[in-house]
Amino acid sequence: MLLLTNSNINHHMSPTRLKKILVSCYLEREQLDRLRQLSDKTGAPMTHYMREGIALVLEKHTARVKTPKSKT
Repeated sequence: MLLLTNSNINHHMSPTRLKKILVSCYLEREQLDRLRQLSDKTGAPMTHYMREGIALVLEKHTARVKTPKSKT
């Protein structure tokens, strides 16, 4: 695993890549197999679909979270 710090950031990386943080998670074997197949068929990277899935989950569940009322 590579950890980016101020001393080892490659300054030739694209600005988009510098905005992303490396995280890891465990997937079920079937999920990974299906994700690979989708990626192979479409040519889009697996990470594209992972980020899209996270965005969908955040959108869905953020709408359910009640924000606390301010005390004014």
